[in-house]
Amino acid sequence: KNITNSIKNDIKINILKSLYCDEKYINGSASDFEWFDIWERASLFCVGHSELKNYEQELSAIDLPLVSFSRVCRNEIISRWRVANRLDMLSSLAEQRSSGTLSYEYLSPAKEVGTTNGPILVDLEKYVSEFTNIYNDVETISASIYEKVISLENPYIIMAVNIEHAEYVRPDPYKAKHLILKKNSGEFLNSIEENIITSQLLIELLIKLKDEKNIILLLDEKGGLDWTVSYLRYLVSRRLYLGEVWLSAKDRGAFSDIFTASAELYPYIHVRPYIDLDMQKLSSEELCDIFSVYPVGAFVIRGGGRDDTLLQALETVSQSREHARFLREHISIKNS
Repeated sequence: KNITNSIKNDIKINILKSLYCDEKYINGSASDFEWFDIWERASLFCVGHSELKNYEQELSAIDLPLVSFSRVCRNEIISRWRVANRLDMLSSLAEQRSSGTLSYEYLSPAKEVGTTNGPILVDLEKYVSEFTNIYNDVETISASIYEKVISLENPYIIMAVNIEHAEYVRPDPYKAKHLILKKNSGEFLNSIEENIITSQLLIELLIKLKDEKNIILLLDEKGGLDWTVSYLRYLVSRRLYLGEVWLSAKDRGAFSDIFTASAELYPYIHVRPYIDLDMQKLSSEELCDIFSVYPVGAFVIRGGGRDDTLLQALETVSQSREHARFLREHISIKNS
């Protein structure tokens, strides 16, 4: 029996998209074994999700248990595939498990982000305000910010950008230069003009840094998701940014739109919802409710002073302290 015919559906495919799996798993070019294998791994990143209950029923039809974190290694997944397809009835899960130490390095279907020291958060707005008051052209300002950023001893950098509430205007270096002169002369800039300067300087930095650092872009979506998605489309069209973008989610209502944007920009830009628990004050129960609808592995969460709340939610949905700690390392960031 080809079990991918019965377990492959749009919900699972959307989960794979949100976890930034390789495009071949989405467009149908992956083999049945590859698709089954990636979904088994991805399922560990969406514990508590309603789709896992459906998957458990699908597996029960072929007498297989739901995969659990404590039992997973690649050999075991291969054994599960062979047993399901009656390819190797002599394969023993116990024998495969005893062949070596369990390793979880392969588990993430997404690119791992962060290092042992954690990524560095760079508030780009701070530098924009500092240097636009000193210099009068985009090139000099971007070069000054570049020197500041490149000096940081960390291979991963999160660049935070606050976008004002304004309609989207295509970035333009000539307009940006004119507006910087206008600002330095003491004239007031409206939100659209401020965005033109910020978005153009960000483009200049992405060009300079793309070969130097691994950049994560943290966008505050207070300007509206339409503005943000339009800007990201522009970056894709220029092929200026092919990495992760974290969108700051002010409330649960934004999650659906963020995941829609993620699917639209896939596979060029990986969009992940960003939650600051200190700001949003979400309870453990509320987090569990969120994870029942959206895959936990797709989020980026800063626990801050409420890291215990996050861990409690992860332990509840995973029913495993080891699994919960693994997930926390994957999705959480700390102050740098």
